[in-house]
Amino acid sequence: MAGIVVSFVLNQRFTFSAHQEARQWSRFMPFVAVALVGLVCTWLISLALRYGLPLPALIGKSSASVAFAMATVLASLITYPLNALFVFGKKRSATAAIATTAATS
Repeated sequence: MAGIVVSFVLNQRFTFSAHQEARQWSRFMPFVAVALVGLVCTWLISLALRYGLPLPALIGKSSASVAFAMATVLASLITYPLNALFVFGKKRSATAAIATTAATS
């Protein structure tokens, strides 16, 4: 629980640059909902990568860790635009975030 509170505060302060008067804890529950979406995405993508690709044959014993790391990165590409759009209310930022993350990947 402490991790999600720290993540919320840091995202609100630095990633989405909310001004002091605009910071609201009412955004916390939507943030938790997006975090849960990210958790499910990470889990499903990790399973798909681990069992859908021949990672054990290619990588060996570290296939589970590699699948989880790749899933974490891919889930971040999903949750950042969701946070920008639904939690922090930056509609223009969400479309720009999708374009930016796609361009830098």
